[in-house]
Amino acid sequence: IDTIAKRSGRPALSVIETYGNTSSSSIPLAMLHVANERSEPLNLGLVAFGGGMTAGAAIVRTVK
Repeated sequence: IDTIAKRSGRPALSVIETYGNTSSSSIPLAMLHVANERSEPLNLGLVAFGGGMTAGAAIVRTVK
């Protein structure tokens, strides 16, 4: 969290307050963030990894 806060230029507490430990919901939260900033449909490449060497990937198109 400290590294993310430093690289984004935001205080660590604001990162925790806004996002906390999102775990498996990080991709839907990121999609919502991007979708709210854009009005046109987007093609998104999504990649995630987790404990136990699990991973997943998808290409999705948003709709409005």
